[in-house]
Amino acid sequence: MRFSMDSNMQFPLVELSLNQGETVFIQRGSMVYHTPNVTLNTQLNASGSGLGRFVKAVGRSMVSGESAFITQAVAQSDNGYLALAPDSPGQVIPLQLGEKQYRLNDGAFLALDGTAYYTMERQSVGKAIFGGQGGLFVMTTQG
Repeated sequence: MRFSMDSNMQFPLVELSLNQGETVFIQRGSMVYHTPNVTLNTQLNASGSGLGRFVKAVGRSMVSGESAFITQAVAQSDNGYLALAPDSPGQVIPLQLGEKQYRLNDGAFLALDGTAYYTMERQSVGKAIFGGQGGLFVMTTQG
């Protein structure tokens, strides 16, 4: 997967180039366009299976403000293109995951490639109220 960014705009545009089978998970409402060889699927934004997965996705939505659903974009052939933009003005910064992982505040997530994911972690009430650290729950990257 390759990407390029045009950050000289109020709402930066991130263009992704996908090869066959590559996957990206995108924030609801962030897609600007995609080519016909990119398939979009909506799925519950939680791990697990059955009713437990549904309850977990709804619970995440209620406590964190994120959507209970996430969009998965999959390239059906090489040269699949997808463009994303955040829903609020600001800067887009790519984070390389691996040895280093991140905790993200509300509204900081735009997309993840198919090899990474995030979990919601509860933090102390003190950090949530007084620390300006994104509320009682924050996203923690993994992958």
